[in-house]
Amino acid sequence: MKYDMIKVYGQDLNSKFRLQLKACATFSLARMLPKRKRLLDNVSLDIHVRHHDCEGEARFKDGDNVYRPRNFQIIIDKHRLVKDDYQRECSETEHAHKIFETLCHECVHVKQYLTNELTFRTGNLFWKGHHYDVKSMLDYHETPYEIEAYGRQRGLLLGFLSIISELEDEIEY
Repeated sequence: MKYDMIKVYGQDLNSKFRLQLKACATFSLARMLPKRKRLLDNVSLDIHVRHHDCEGEARFKDGDNVYRPRNFQIIIDKHRLVKDDYQRECSETEHAHKIFETLCHECVHVKQYLTNELTFRTGNLFWKGHHYDVKSMLDYHETPYEIEAYGRQRGLLLGFLSIISELEDEIEY
């Protein structure tokens, strides 16, 4: 995936953090789709760091081909990520890691859209052609697309963090 095909929007984000978000998204998608470089070269991604109804969301942009989406938007609400699961305030580093982990999670959904595992039709999400009726948060966390995303987000984050220092040597801020 080309860096110029990723745009980062948000207030109070310094240039280093913006580049790290781009690098994280690039790493995550390349890691999940290692043999699909050509496909990734035709994908655009807008990362919005702003208020939202949930911690994060991945969706294809309005007007994109719903059968073969290539233009995506990831929204991350950094304000919802200031506390950990026990409602303790996160340090600045922990907060950044939660943002990166959420980005990794949403990149899994982008991968699912790109491979047509996850589709959006008639206002509903379908996983491999099957619609899951989500009536509660328990149902939501039991859907196969969320199980994959939660299962992969930590590994992608740790992989990205293991190479970030190498990337920082290559990237000029």
